[in-house]
Amino acid sequence: MAQPELLEPIKEQILGKVRNLSMHLNQVRSKAEDINQIQQDDFWQVAAFDDFEQQRQSLRGVIHLRDKGATPPSEPLMI
Repeated sequence: MAQPELLEPIKEQILGKVRNLSMHLNQVRSKAEDINQIQQDDFWQVAAFDDFEQQRQSLRGVIHLRDKGATPPSEPLMI
């Protein structure tokens, strides 16, 4: 990686989303190999653009299946 300091903030955002994937779901479990690979430091040290793109495409269909935590209840509407 030519400029690792530029990658660090993006890396943390991506890893945060990947760590919150709901691994108990079959769709996510089917991507376990890709998920494990992207969580390895070695991947981030040697990955090229094509490697990132391959991972993005692989996880695109399941990234919405992450645990987003509890959301606060919305304010009641005053009519």
